[in-house]
Formats: sequence, C-alpha cells, structure tokens
Amino acid sequence: MMGPFITKHNIHLISEMSADKFMTKLIEEIESQLPDTKIVIVPSTQDILSRYPLPQPSLKLEAGKSLMVGNPSTLTVEDGPKPWRLSIVNSDIMGGI
Repeated sequence: MMGPFITKHNIHLISEMSADKFMTKLIEEIESQLPDTKIVIVPSTQDILSRYPLPQPSLKLEAGKSLMVGNPSTLTVEDGPKPWRLSIVNSDIMGGI
C-alpha cells in the first residue's frame, strides 16, 4: 500500500482518534481480511504521519505482520526458484512541472 493515507485535507474524518491509531487499526483490519497476504506500507510526502521529504524513513507503526518500508525502497521477493528485486518510490516525478 502506498500513501498518502492521511493528509491535512482528510484529517477531519478521523477526529475521534489519533492518526497513528487510526492507521494501525486500518492495517490490522486489512490483515484480518487477507491473512495470507504480506502487506508492504510505503509512506508519502503528503502523509501527516511522515513529515519528511524524500528520502523518507518507514512509518513507525506497530501493526501485525505488515512490512513498513521507507520511500524509496528496494525489496527482495523470494517467490519461486529465483529471488527478484523490486524498487519502489512513492512520489510524483512530474509534480514539479
């Protein structure tokens, strides 16, 4: 999953709890619906949970078996006889144009 998850424009939708608690509950709910799926969480520069420009550290959430990675990241996927690498960046490269 790639953010933005909670921005300054939609924070009013979760006013009854903190953004990190809301995000943790959301991830736990997704994990319960997809028990055999490994979820990778990538922050966005627009998230209120991560106030960093690129590069960004991973989100600091305690959420089940999900993997929190930085932005950008490189992952190794071990599925089948040969592992493969996946590079991820969550940014609009055309945003400055």
